[in-house]
Amino acid sequence: MRIFLLSIAVASLCFAFASQAQAAQVILEGSSATVTVGDVISVTMLLDTELQKINAAEADVVFPEDFLQFIGVRDSDSVLNFWVSEPSYKGNGVVHFSGITPGGFVAPKANLIELLFKVIEVGEGEVHISNASVLLHDGLGTRASLTVSPFLFASDAAEPPSVDASAHEDDELPEAFAVELQKDADVFEGNHFLIFATEDKGSGMHHFEVKEGILGRYTVAKSPYQLKDQSLTKKIFVKAVDSKGNERVTVFYPQNIQSSNQNNSAILSILILCVLTLLWGWKRMWFFRK
Repeated sequence: MRIFLLSIAVASLCFAFASQAQAAQVILEGSSATVTVGDVISVTMLLDTELQKINAAEADVVFPEDFLQFIGVRDSDSVLNFWVSEPSYKGNGVVHFSGITPGGFVAPKANLIELLFKVIEVGEGEVHISNASVLLHDGLGTRASLTVSPFLFASDAAEPPSVDASAHEDDELPEAFAVELQKDADVFEGNHFLIFATEDKGSGMHHFEVKEGILGRYTVAKSPYQLKDQSLTKKIFVKAVDSKGNERVTVFYPQNIQSSNQNNSAILSILILCVLTLLWGWKRMWFFRK
């Protein structure tokens, strides 16, 4: 009987460990736990998928407004590349976001979003997560079980203000970036779309612009960007513009552009042959008339 009870206890313990191992972990990691009034700190929301494939995440990041002032969001390094609801401040100390990753991902430390705060008061507080939801990439939208960890901080008295490094002149281009072509049945009704992102360490990124074809016009765009030309036969230009107006352009060549160029070359060759034939015929008629 004792052996039977012991077996049940061991099995229960193993099941508990297995269940815990399968629970995805959401962690808020700050740039520093000890800060000073006036400091700007970053708090990154990380996800350990625990070997599960995840394709969507949603959460509210809650912070104490008595101690922290929300400044903004950095999402260029986010593993979520399609925002259903872009990260934004909703008031009452809540930043909400919702996004997906077509095809899903598995990672021990995936960056979801990075939030920037300014410390405004002396004391202790925490940034925590509420209403978090992570979906498995199983075609059913199954919710993964979650464990969450807050970010705890303590702030000291203010120090003399330092020179704002962002006030200097910025003549540096945004960082080089790649453009990816993707297609997913769950996004843009299965149409082709582009994904792109970059950073600017000087004045910060302002916006992106996209131009389809050499004769096209640049229009302000966000990633992911649904292509207007789904034939993939036009050269695509993606322009990153920082807050000082510095620009960097990445040129993307779709998969069908080579065959399109070959067709255009063939058409041009036929036109040239027709013109030469007409000229030869006209010259021959003029010779016989003479």
